[in-house]
Amino acid sequence: MLQVKDIGSFTTAALSGEAGPPNTTAASLWTFSPNELSANGCDGGSNGVQRACFYAANTSNRIALADNMMFHFTFTGGTQDFSDPHLKLAFYNGDGTDKVGSLLSMNIPAVPEPESYGMFLMGLGILAFLARPRKA
Repeated sequence: MLQVKDIGSFTTAALSGEAGPPNTTAASLWTFSPNELSANGCDGGSNGVQRACFYAANTSNRIALADNMMFHFTFTGGTQDFSDPHLKLAFYNGDGTDKVGSLLSMNIPAVPEPESYGMFLMGLGILAFLARPRKA
C-alpha cells in the first residue's frame, strides 16, 4: 500500500509504474482510496487534508520489493503543491496476508536546485575573499 498526502487539492489521482523483474504486475491495477493509510490498510478516516491511497485489492496484484522501484502519480484538477509531500508505505509478508513491521511515514524534502548550490559556492567564495589577509 502506498499513500501520498499534503500535496494540495486534486480531482482525480492515478498510479502507474512497474517494480521491474521479478515483478510483472503494474501498479496501475491497484485501487484508489481517499482514506488515510493505517496499519489496517486504506481504511482510516477521510477528514482533513486530501490524500491518495493506493492498494492491491487482489493480493495477486501486490508487488514484491525490488531495487530501483519507481512509481508515477498523476493528479488532475485542483491545485497541487509538492513543496512538502508526505509519503506512507505499508509492507506485507511474502504470502501477502500479514503486515510486517510498521508503516513508513515521512515527509519528503525538496531536492535543491543546481542554482542553490551555485549561489552557496559563490557566497563561500565572497567570504573567503573578504577574509583574506590584507597587505599593509
